[in-house]
Amino acid sequence: MGLLSSLMRAWTTPKPPPIRSVDWVSVLADLVPHVAMGVRKSANEVAGLTVSEESLPGVVNELYFLYLHILDRKAFADLDSQEREAFITSVVSAVAHRVATERCPNDYQAVFHDFIDLCGERSGTYGNCRLAAARAEALAGTLFWEASRFVSRAATPDDDDATRDPILILPIYAVMSGHVLAFAKSFLGPGSLA
Repeated sequence: MGLLSSLMRAWTTPKPPPIRSVDWVSVLADLVPHVAMGVRKSANEVAGLTVSEESLPGVVNELYFLYLHILDRKAFADLDSQEREAFITSVVSAVAHRVATERCPNDYQAVFHDFIDLCGERSGTYGNCRLAAARAEALAGTLFWEASRFVSRAATPDDDDATRDPILILPIYAVMSGHVLAFAKSFLGPGSLA
């Protein structure tokens, strides 16, 4: 099922399906590359950053980490601790398997374990982030801003300014936050990120 049909089905469904009944690996495999291309286009056209083909897998990974964290926040709200741990471990492992298989089958174990380790690091960072900034409050420290910094760093690994300069991060932030909010509303239900 394609991304558009998944989103349309989700938008027309009054209540999202139970979190464990969705094939999250397929949903994310459709969604993340699409968002990565939007980030790339925005970074190139608006911020003037060059996102190379070589850096795109890092951008994709960072987007996976963000979406997996959001899924974990939803699981935290919907499942008891044992169910949540089993659920998120299963989804993260399945996504890591897919990434390692598609990207580097000759070095599967290293890619798989690196993905799992980085996902854990991001989850620790994102867990300390507030979801949004209050009116007239700085974006620094919010989930989307910090994720945008990680994506910016992955997109331009040789450009230190890309991770520090808010003018360079803002276009990535705008693209990502729009896609992620649409994802949350469609698949997880209104108010799921609160």
